[in-house]
Formats: sequence, structure tokens, C-alpha cells
Amino acid sequence: MKVTKLTAIDCEWVYDSSMDFINDRKTFIKYRALHNFYQNNAEKIKDKFGLSEEEFLSKFEIDDMDGLDFIERQFQEYIHGDYQEVYLDNYFVETVSRDTL
Repeated sequence: MKVTKLTAIDCEWVYDSSMDFINDRKTFIKYRALHNFYQNNAEKIKDKFGLSEEEFLSKFEIDDMDGLDFIERQFQEYIHGDYQEVYLDNYFVETVSRDTL
């Protein structure tokens, strides 16, 4: 069997009709990806380009950060409910310096 196109699906990015609080899914997905990218690279982006997160996102035509952040919180509540903090705690890792290792 020859595969010409591969599609990877991360279940965190799949939305069904019960998530009607996400009106503009394309913008929301773009916001989530860019917001997470900025959070992971904030120092580099600030140092090299001098951009705040708001300025960075506006380069990608995302101007309603507060509204999208609110939708993100609703999304997390929908997905994880009362167990959100427990779930997220599973991914926190203590940073250890090279000298400590």
C-alpha cells in the first residue's frame, strides 16, 4: 500500500458539535498554537523582536486575546472539568540545573 498523504490527529484539537462555545474554530486553533508557541519562546521573541504576546498575535490577525483566552478556559473546563488541576499536575516537571545533576 502506497501512502501519499499522512494525517495526524491530536485529540486535543478535535472538536465536536457539543463545543458550541467555540464560534470560530479556525481562529481558536490558530490562537492556541501561537499562544503556546509564544509562551514557550517568550524570552527569545522579546529579545529578538521586542514583541509582547499581544503584538506577536496581532501579526497573525489575532486581536481578541481576552475573548480567546476566555474560550480556552471554557475549553479546558469542558475537557477536564473538576480534574483539570490534577490532570495538569501530571505534566509539571521540576527544573533541575546542570550543576545539580
